[in-house]
Amino acid sequence: MKKIILASQSPRRFDLLKSLGLDVVVIPSHIEEVNIHNLSPEKYTQKLAQEKLESVKNLLKKDLQGFPLIAADTIVVLDKEIIEKPNDRKHATQMLQSLSGKTHRVITSYVCFFKNKMCQQTVETKVKFKKLDVQEIDWYLSHEEPYDKAGAYAMQGRGAFMIEFIHGSHTNVIGLPLSHVIADLSALGFEVCV
Repeated sequence: MKKIILASQSPRRFDLLKSLGLDVVVIPSHIEEVNIHNLSPEKYTQKLAQEKLESVKNLLKKDLQGFPLIAADTIVVLDKEIIEKPNDRKHATQMLQSLSGKTHRVITSYVCFFKNKMCQQTVETKVKFKKLDVQEIDWYLSHEEPYDKAGAYAMQGRGAFMIEFIHGSHTNVIGLPLSHVIADLSALGFEVCV
């Protein structure tokens, strides 16, 4: 089984990589995710992904032993507002009300590092929500699912009922655009599908 290091505590990213038959070693970066420079959503996720990668790379130093390292950051963007994880139920309610009936963007930036080579990419997916009523939002927020997710929803869980359509990478909305990541790892010399 091929080993890969994931600089993220996201169970969704872990599951996506594990689904490819990889031995995924999780080493979280513990960096603070605050947009202090008022960056664009794309620049913000790129900055965070790079900081996560550098943090874990410095932690491991020479212990990478030829294993690829992946770091990523995913956000939801409505108009130009970045919507991250909710603080509490009230915050999650506000998020879902603002997303209701609208199309938002899910932006993931990731960085792959392997054998002293690196590639970084940003992937965007458009997601259209149905118009949600109060009962639907209350029902959804009565479960644990929304509280550790950007935008307060998970399309791979109960939150799927809210989504009318998706334009772009399905796995990007979950947290990691697998087709892009696999292509970039291959370009760096790490063949996942061999």
